[in-house]
Amino acid sequence: MTDEFSDPVVEEPEALANELELEEKLPEPVISQAEPVVNQPEPAIGVQKPVKPVKPKKALSFSAVISFIFGIGTFVWFFTMVSEKPVLTYITTLVIALIAVFTGHQAKHQIRTNAPAVNVKGKHIANFGLMLGYLFLLFAVFIVALDLMGIVTVKGLFGA
Repeated sequence: MTDEFSDPVVEEPEALANELELEEKLPEPVISQAEPVVNQPEPAIGVQKPVKPVKPKKALSFSAVISFIFGIGTFVWFFTMVSEKPVLTYITTLVIALIAVFTGHQAKHQIRTNAPAVNVKGKHIANFGLMLGYLFLLFAVFIVALDLMGIVTVKGLFGA
């Protein structure tokens, strides 16, 4: 009579060693890394997607940048140096403002005439440089007019 509930049969150590050797010799299963198939409609034969033309990047106008820098530099130079040497500062600031105006007009002309062919941008920067240059020139004319009328002097106005 065999008892179904008897102790499990203990296998011999040699049989266990043979099983381990067989497991080691078995190749590992290969898992494919295939991409999932997506249902995309195939294009009709002879039909191509339209190609969008690549727009080249526009370069910033060098004259516009110079106008912007000199326009800001006009006021920075004037208000930092006016208390030291007012007459010399007044004259040099007029030159800086004129450079800002000249390069601003040059940049606007360059952008207006060559923009499609050369891809140049910077109209707003040139306008800002022009605005600051003209604003200081207006300020300078106002100060000179006050000086000529004898109301104030350039030296007295700026505390020299």
